Amino acid sequence: RAAPSPLGHGPARTGPRSMALFASPEGKGTQAEADPINKAENVEVNVSGSGELALEEKKPWYKRIFRKPKFDKKSLMKLGVFVLLSYGCVSNFFMSICFSTSWYVHCVTYGVSPLVKGQWSKFLIIYVGFYAINNVIRPLRVSLSIAIAPLFERAVKFLERKTGFNRRNASLLLVFLVNICGTCTLLFLGVSIASLLAGVPF
Repeated sequence: RAAPSPLGHGPARTGPRSMALFASPEGKGTQAEADPINKAENVEVNVSGSGELALEEKKPWYKRIFRKPKFDKKSLMKLGVFVLLSYGCVSNFFMSICFSTSWYVHCVTYGVSPLVKGQWSKFLIIYVGFYAINNVIRPLRVSLSIAIAPLFERAVKFLERKTGFNRRNASLLLVFLVNICGTCTLLFLGVSIASLLAGVPF
């Protein structure tokens, strides 16, 4: 016989309290599935690199360049490998500008080429000064890299179509063409122009 309820309105319940569950196709369920609050808390949103890059590409170019950059690795990796490719290109471009400007300043100051014996150490002192300025404008380099990253994505896809390479090999080919061949060409042109303007052969 069931024990009387303390309130006197019938027998007390001795079994477990019933719980509503959202049953799975196999007829099973979990409490987390039944509770919409817990379910919402357990949801994780995964954003792919291409999705983030597509959102950046839709923004006007001036907003992409002058946006406040995020330097944490997680934020940059969300934008994908194309930001890393573009950042390498932008860094090499600014480095070439610093090198060529330092070459010009040295030629004007000392009247000889940095390649003359005993002049290289003086040139390096000038170059270190310009390189320090280059580090100060690092936020601009990062913002510019994010702005032009869609161009690198299209370039990689173009190489994939033309060469039949996969994404990795096409990216390596782009690095060789832009970051290596392009940087060497830019350095040679920059030094040549600097020597011509200073009137000092190199």
